[in-house]
Amino acid sequence: MTQAKLAGGRRIRQNKRGSKTIVKNAAQNNYLSSVQTLNNKIIDMKDNDYLKFRDFSTKLVTAVAEGMRRDDFKDRKEFKVFKENRISYLYKLLFTPKDQIKIVISGDNFTKIIKTFSECGVESLERLMTNLYHCINNRTYDQVDEAKEYNKESFDESCNILGVEVKEKILFSDVKKGYEDKLMEYIDETEKKVEINKAFMNIRNQYENYLKTLENNTV
Repeated sequence: MTQAKLAGGRRIRQNKRGSKTIVKNAAQNNYLSSVQTLNNKIIDMKDNDYLKFRDFSTKLVTAVAEGMRRDDFKDRKEFKVFKENRISYLYKLLFTPKDQIKIVISGDNFTKIIKTFSECGVESLERLMTNLYHCINNRTYDQVDEAKEYNKESFDESCNILGVEVKEKILFSDVKKGYEDKLMEYIDETEKKVEINKAFMNIRNQYENYLKTLENNTV
């Protein structure tokens, strides 16, 4: 359908469908540019910093997932699918593996996003992306973590997740190997990889105080 408009004394026919396509293409280009900027920051992060960011960003994604309602979706059936596993739904939609450790923002999901979410839903995702960007820029993820205190129960539980035997003295090299092996085992399962990363980071955070506890117990 077209609509005639007057300009400079001449009738110019503007194609509404063409205008919408131009707007959509511009929005998609802006989205891809933002994704690339954010991904570059993620890729440039050292693994140590990335794991902190990953843990912190999981909380941001979870907060958005838990806050989404029916009016954030265009289709009722799609909302029902989302409710079956909110966090997994967003991870599969928004993220894609970069390597064995890092995941980045997917760049080929723009059409899916605008077809799935209403305006308010899209705005929620835009805020999430903005928060992730500022999280890296301002190092919000690098907070003082009380979890560095050694806690035998959580430490042992994390070892079990990584398949590391809980023995008299646990070597960090064994922890790292267990971590890498589990990542390979669950290479296509995003949620499981999140759990594995959290377990590894929990052990890493507590490891120094774990060693101090061992030394004190042997004195």
